[in-house]
Amino acid sequence: MALTVIRALRASLEYTATDVLLRIKTFNIAGVAGLSGNQQSVANTIQSAFNTAGTLPTPFFTLASLPNGSLQNALSQASGEIATGAAAAGFQSMDLFLNLMLDPFLETRLADGSLQGRALGFAPEQQTTLPAAMSAYAGLPIKAPPRASFEQRWTVWGAAAGATGQYKGDAAAGSSTLDVRGGIFAAGIDYRVSPDTVIGFAVAGGTQTFGLDGVQASGRSNAVQGGVYGSTRFGNAYLSAAAAYGRHDVSTERNVAFTGMFDRLTADYGADSFGGRIEGGYRIAAGERFGITPYAAVQAQRLQTPNYGEIDRTGILAFALNYAGQSWNDTRTELGARADYRMMMDSGALLTLRGRAAWAHNYDTGRAIAASFQMLPGFGFTVLGASPAPDSALVSAGAELKFRNGVALRAKFDGEFADRSNVYGGSGGIYVSW
Repeated sequence: MALTVIRALRASLEYTATDVLLRIKTFNIAGVAGLSGNQQSVANTIQSAFNTAGTLPTPFFTLASLPNGSLQNALSQASGEIATGAAAAGFQSMDLFLNLMLDPFLETRLADGSLQGRALGFAPEQQTTLPAAMSAYAGLPIKAPPRASFEQRWTVWGAAAGATGQYKGDAAAGSSTLDVRGGIFAAGIDYRVSPDTVIGFAVAGGTQTFGLDGVQASGRSNAVQGGVYGSTRFGNAYLSAAAAYGRHDVSTERNVAFTGMFDRLTADYGADSFGGRIEGGYRIAAGERFGITPYAAVQAQRLQTPNYGEIDRTGILAFALNYAGQSWNDTRTELGARADYRMMMDSGALLTLRGRAAWAHNYDTGRAIAASFQMLPGFGFTVLGASPAPDSALVSAGAELKFRNGVALRAKFDGEFADRSNVYGGSGGIYVSW
């Protein structure tokens, strides 16, 4: 008789004339020291199933027989944490869409149709007599392009936006660092209801990918989104709002691999997202060309996933999970200021440089989902994913070049920085008014 002693499993092999029997002396995977939160949740589930039935499917005994270190790693793989990445991917896609609809240049499509805005125009044309020595400069424009009539109410636009974000894991919780990257393309049309109010709608499509550091797990989310938006001005103040819906086709793939085991698991399902943003501010002119706009905003999102199960592509039917339907929320407030500087180009085009600095507070940072092993029905656990930081700093830098024919080109960089997460994004687009 050979005796094997493992921290989680103590068993013996007994031989008969025709068989080799495995006798379980002790099974205490839940009592292994040094487990993180997610690892402990999985271990507790396996332990409960064993305590109830007195036995387990062979793959779980294989897992429990691993030495420390390998056991912890295997429990992390078995937890199915990648499912929580769908929330971050969905929120990032919706955030890009909301900010394209309500980008800081929306205000320039208000007022009298000039694309400058009532509070943002240049001084009136000056009558100046130039000395002979300066006659070479006589042909340079000294005021903004002629203002269009209010009958030019329409603007169509197309823009692309992308971002890459990293959310640090928590060692105590057992979550891994999550990487999310991707982009969208959006198109929309504005209609100026009055000199001070514009409304519009837009559609977008894009892809986000996500993966866990140190774990063989990844996912992809293809989204189609639609939204409506509007903005109105009261003198130098403005109020803007947008609402959107998105449909996401999500797929995930993960491996559970350790000595004596390789399991490839995939899942495909649909998810729904809803988002809204409302923002208001007041521009303070600091000269003919420069202005500062303190602003405040509230942005709220929800992503809903259904009940779904993984497919075991290797046919082992070992560590496939069923996930319970989940609703994740992402609500945050922003408080900061925007700055703009305008200058005329030699060609008569109007160049606007913009910047933003703000503080954001996130009220819903939890990223958790309930799961259960398909081979251990009735025994579930909760797995925690990497979450965004409660507070972060927002910075932006952008430029718009508007030509006299109503065509405008725009580009913008956005950054979100916190102790546990960093997101870098950029966008660019073309806008045509008539």
